[in-house]
Formats: sequence, structure tokens, C-alpha cells
Amino acid sequence: MSSRRDVIRMATLASASTLLPGSKAAAAAGLADPGRDPLTREFYGERLGFRFEARGEDEVVRRLTLVEVTDPALAGASRRGLSDCFRAVFEGDAAKPLPQGTITMTGRGAGRFALFLVPAGSPRDGVIRYEAAFNRVPPRA
Repeated sequence: MSSRRDVIRMATLASASTLLPGSKAAAAAGLADPGRDPLTREFYGERLGFRFEARGEDEVVRRLTLVEVTDPALAGASRRGLSDCFRAVFEGDAAKPLPQGTITMTGRGAGRFALFLVPAGSPRDGVIRYEAAFNRVPPRA
């Protein structure tokens, strides 16, 4: 059973993910490599263990490692395993934390793209975790 805190956190993540630009808009703005959609489970699944450079508003570069790509805790059975409904978890140095917000991510072979990250829990052993939630609803035909 999910706690109230989990429900609020997942609702915040889901709401925030709707603010992300679509891949066409991101490509038009020069944020994504053509042919790569940084808003799909496959994009992140291929990059587990990959180190990204992350820049917040302060322009300080931090290194984040992608450690997990899973279904959201509150995803209904009809949304589990879908390419456009998942969560990506990153780990970084707790001595240089990022605030919650839209972060510019770059990586070799991944291009440059914007991602809304939320700190997930308290730092442990010098490591802080961040989550990005994706829940894109396909257009109705």
C-alpha cells in the first residue's frame, strides 16, 4: 500500500513531466539529437549505467549516473511496461546537489535535452538520487 507521501510525490512527478517539451519541439529547439527521443523508456533502457552531464540554472556541471528505469509505483496495470510511462532514477554526488527543476542533460550519443528532475529521498553515503517521471498520454484517434 502506498503512503500519502508516495502518492503526493508521484502526483507531483507526473504533473511535472507534462511540462516537458515533446520530442519534435525539443529537436526544433536544438535540445535533442534527430532520431532520438529522450522521452521514451527505450532511450533510457539503452543507457543504464551511463553517465550524463547535468546543468541546473547555476550552470554548474554535475555528473549523474542512470541507475534504474522502472514502472512508476502508482502506474495502473494498463500503463505498466509502456514506452511512454516509466520512471528514470539517477544518482549523483550529494556534495553538489541539484534543486528540483528542469535540468539540461548531455551525454555522448544521447545529445542534449531538458529533463525535469526531483530529488528522491535523503542523501546516503554521499550519494543523492533524482527521479524523472514520464507519463505521456497517446493522442486519441
